[in-house]
Amino acid sequence: LNYLKGEFYKVFHRKSFYVFTGVISLLAIATNVLSCFYGGLCQAEIFDQILLMGLYYLVLPAYLVLLFTDWISGEESKNGTMKNAVSMGVSRSTIYISKFLVALAVSFLSAAVILLALYGSGWLLFAIGGGVSMEYVTYLLQGLMGALPLWMACVAMGICLNSIMRSNILAAFLSVGIISILELPIMFLGKIWAGFEVLKPYTIMNQLGRL
Repeated sequence: LNYLKGEFYKVFHRKSFYVFTGVISLLAIATNVLSCFYGGLCQAEIFDQILLMGLYYLVLPAYLVLLFTDWISGEESKNGTMKNAVSMGVSRSTIYISKFLVALAVSFLSAAVILLALYGSGWLLFAIGGGVSMEYVTYLLQGLMGALPLWMACVAMGICLNSIMRSNILAAFLSVGIISILELPIMFLGKIWAGFEVLKPYTIMNQLGRL
């Protein structure tokens, strides 16, 4: 528990977390403000499009969470300081699980702030006093719930790779490669043996694309 508290302390005392969340939130608000000048749709329709925007960019958090895994685990692996915790009697499984839980919590907190900025400002600008399409809200919630396990898998992968590699840059590139282009070697191997084609629908990118 003390190790877990220490990980939270380190994250919340880093400017990078607040800068990242703040910048993305401001960009979301700016996008909604710029939508005010779009004359092709009525206000209710613009807010419907903002709701659907979340479905178009479900793949984006899969990459953004890698920033959190790098902040939480990459620096210790790079500097070789993780062995200090092990020498103090903290098991490697405890270290990994703690970092995974902290990365999840921080990712959820940042996502909640960003989504509140996006949809809160959108509601204030376009939907206040009017109706909100529950059909689109349902679509959005279904998409978010469907993508959640895949995002959690990306967090677990990022923590794992940063924990076993001394280079956080290499770990980041490998993580992006697994998310983005894992389908390509599967397709190539599928030409050699058709059994590999069974794996293609289960890649992270393919699953996110189906939501």
